[in-house]
Amino acid sequence: MAGSSFRVAQRLGVQSLNSSLKQKQVTPFEERVYSLCTNIPIGKVATYGEMARALNSSPRAVGQALRKNPFAPEVPCHRVIAADL
Repeated sequence: MAGSSFRVAQRLGVQSLNSSLKQKQVTPFEERVYSLCTNIPIGKVATYGEMARALNSSPRAVGQALRKNPFAPEVPCHRVIAADL
């Protein structure tokens, strides 16, 4: 599992990872969430529900994955908002 954080970092072009990030473990689900999140264009937003439907998951699971995002701002979790905003 530790290798998945490096795969995400390589895909995002992150060159240097600090020692605490190297210790982070990214689950396959979190990797899918981060990958989908990187497809949100600059200036646009998505809701937790939209992302959950695309991942066949729940909005809360998406929120939990984004809460632990070790790749911010390269993975733009700030572009995911609640549906009632």
